[in-house]
Amino acid sequence: MKLLKSNYFLAVVGGVLSWLAWSPSLFFPLIFIAWLPLLFVVENIANSNYKNPKRKLFFATYIFFIVWNVLTTWWVKNASLGGAIMANIANSFLMFLPILLYYITKKRLGNSVGISALIAYWLSFEYIHQIWEISWPWLTLGNVFAEVPQLIQWYEYTGNSGGTLWVLLVNISMFQALKNAKNFIPNSNNIVENYGFLFKTIKTPLTLIIFPIIVSIFLFNTYQPKGKEIDIVVLQPNIDPYEKWDRSQKFAQMEKFVSLSKRLLDEKTDYLVFPETSLPQSVWLHELEQSFPIIECRKLLESYPNLTLVSGVTSLQKYKNKNESITAREFKNNKGNYYDVYNAAIELNAKNIEVEHYIKSKLVPGVERMPYPQIFGTILNNFAIDLGGIAGSLGMQNEREVFFNEDSIGVAPVICYESVYAEYVTEYIRKGANLIFIITNDAWWGETPGHQQHLKYASLRAIENRRSIARSANTGISCFIDQKGIIHQATKYNEDAVIRKKILANSDFTFFSKYGDIISRFALGFSVFFIFNLIVSKFTNSFKFAGVKRKV
Repeated sequence: MKLLKSNYFLAVVGGVLSWLAWSPSLFFPLIFIAWLPLLFVVENIANSNYKNPKRKLFFATYIFFIVWNVLTTWWVKNASLGGAIMANIANSFLMFLPILLYYITKKRLGNSVGISALIAYWLSFEYIHQIWEISWPWLTLGNVFAEVPQLIQWYEYTGNSGGTLWVLLVNISMFQALKNAKNFIPNSNNIVENYGFLFKTIKTPLTLIIFPIIVSIFLFNTYQPKGKEIDIVVLQPNIDPYEKWDRSQKFAQMEKFVSLSKRLLDEKTDYLVFPETSLPQSVWLHELEQSFPIIECRKLLESYPNLTLVSGVTSLQKYKNKNESITAREFKNNKGNYYDVYNAAIELNAKNIEVEHYIKSKLVPGVERMPYPQIFGTILNNFAIDLGGIAGSLGMQNEREVFFNEDSIGVAPVICYESVYAEYVTEYIRKGANLIFIITNDAWWGETPGHQQHLKYASLRAIENRRSIARSANTGISCFIDQKGIIHQATKYNEDAVIRKKILANSDFTFFSKYGDIISRFALGFSVFFIFNLIVSKFTNSFKFAGVKRKV
């Protein structure tokens, strides 16, 4: 019993439960109790007589988050051990901050206000963690249900922040139920009274769990996928990402792309999709049509006049002045001249002379984007993690871009890490995207939960926007995802593959794709309100919030 009262033991248990619940696990129901240990830790410390309770809170809470982070995202070390250590340390600290605010609010303004503030603070944290330049939304609580899209069809209204709210509400109701049950003394002479108390105790948590599931199952069984049929071939070339930049291999690599594609291509195919940065040579934007990869792609398209190719590419742009771009870097052998590097996507077909070009905007922190280059310049580029090719702060474009074909079908060219951002993807939809193409390279992490989690998160984007997805990975896992989030024709990791399917190009907007993450915006507003009241309460002992006098 003494062990069960240990804050540090509770923190470890909570972190392990959070990990066990995470994709690719089917133990997701554990997330509904995973935060109970953390809530009891805060409660224990708030009611204690510790000399420095905030220090105790930090260490116990930090243990919870570091266990969860390390066990769930340990695979990052396959790309960079140092990067993984820094990411886990930093992310766990950031996760502590909303818990600290919850503790302070609970102490000053009371339990009921504190619980409401916890929900607002955590949702606000997750939202901010998606929009600033050190973003890492991988462990957004709403992502935990990616393994079971049948149970979260209502994400078309709420996005994954609705899942976060669901997790928090259930854990909080469980916490309150256990606190109430702690003070109940069973009456051996009145079985009815005992069962009545038990039902009253579990009624709210069970309702909060079951009702959203019933709604989701209803939506899953009644929603009818819609849109025009589009015939798509997806390629998985399975080329070592560290060797693909070997210029001596460019002809062999391009031949592999062509030969794999021709296995399933015919005159009825509408789209061919290649993965992220797949073309075997960087291309300069000012001479795009003269570059080797584009010339070879044009040759392939000549045999299929109705075919449109969407591919990832590394593109480059020259500058004569460093001030033309905050991410410009100087040529090593041509001092005084500068260039930008882009992780980009292109679209081309035989009927369109111009090559459409989109530059990835949500860049991987520490790999493709060092934080705030406008402040630090290129100094931090020396610390960038090299995953093959060019590392450091890449260029980016601020607006989403949609590729349209001659039939006005719009494709969202979502590049790798961008697919983890819920509200971000809706910007493609509002600009006319009827389909989502996710082009990625998940080879950095090896055959670990990393590439599986990344795949499952794509199902959330399909549900949120009711858009069919074609996913092309350099290796594991390429697939198609329907508008209900169900995965079809998933390829195996570390294998050459080519798949083909007709998917539906929907033009209707969901509530979420039209209005975005309303839940998180409301949470931000409430967080500002709570923090304002904390500031005011600090300066007066007579301050009241919702009829509750400030605790002195």
